[in-house]
Amino acid sequence: MNKIIQLLNEPTAGAHPRQSTIHVSFVLVLLIAAAAIFTNLNGQYLWADEADTAVFARNIVRYGFPLAWDGRTFIDSDRGDRINSHLVMVGTPWVPFYVTAASFALFGESELTARFPFALAGLATVALLYVLVLRVTGNRSAALIAAFLLTMNPQFLLYVRECRHYALNMLMTLVMLAAFLRLPQYPRGVLFVFSTVLLYHVMPLPACANLAVLGTLTLVHPGFAPQRRAFWLRLPIVLSLTLPWLLVSWGEVKKTVTFLPGISEAAARLGQFLIEATVAIPALAWVVL
Repeated sequence: MNKIIQLLNEPTAGAHPRQSTIHVSFVLVLLIAAAAIFTNLNGQYLWADEADTAVFARNIVRYGFPLAWDGRTFIDSDRGDRINSHLVMVGTPWVPFYVTAASFALFGESELTARFPFALAGLATVALLYVLVLRVTGNRSAALIAAFLLTMNPQFLLYVRECRHYALNMLMTLVMLAAFLRLPQYPRGVLFVFSTVLLYHVMPLPACANLAVLGTLTLVHPGFAPQRRAFWLRLPIVLSLTLPWLLVSWGEVKKTVTFLPGISEAAARLGQFLIEATVAIPALAWVVL
């Protein structure tokens, strides 16, 4: 780990005889990723959650806000617990809705335009992973392998081809991590604050989880001591730009929050989590990790 931290503050490895080959290979990986992500993107109807995002986006184009009622159609789930008394969506952050609305405003409404900005974020995730691994390891081959493995991951391809927040979660998590690692060089942390706040307004849970992990690392791991001061000084700014949304939405969100009734339910939930985790990462990979 200390070696990784040292590499963060060193220039990327110099020119290598195979450098041009690596660059060509990276472009090839991006082309493969683009083909896998964008091919037949409009081949199927939007499923329930995608349609939820798209309909709220349509109402944003019409009215400027994610309204659940457009005068003819009412859209919601969870027994109406996600909307307030003005029929405005507050139970889910708005960034995915506005991203989709922007696509609709520019290109019109279709399955393709609903999914396009998220697919684009997925492709950007592949590219950013390459850059991040290259920066951390100084090894172009490692960066290329990382980008290729992500491109070949079926779960990744399925998620980034959906009109949902998943691709933005992945992209902004990488931006947040990259900005965190560079805090010693850029102590203002503008990119770190921006990416964290944006990720929160895409989906709060990954933003909070990332903050908890990164904050803990600055306290317990000496290799991340250079990030400590900048991280904790930026945290109040992040909170000031995220907690207001929690205050606005909590009245509705708390209706959907339930505590586990007993150990049996906790065991069932844990089992479900393990199954989903195994789907995302094969059991053998968990053993290796």
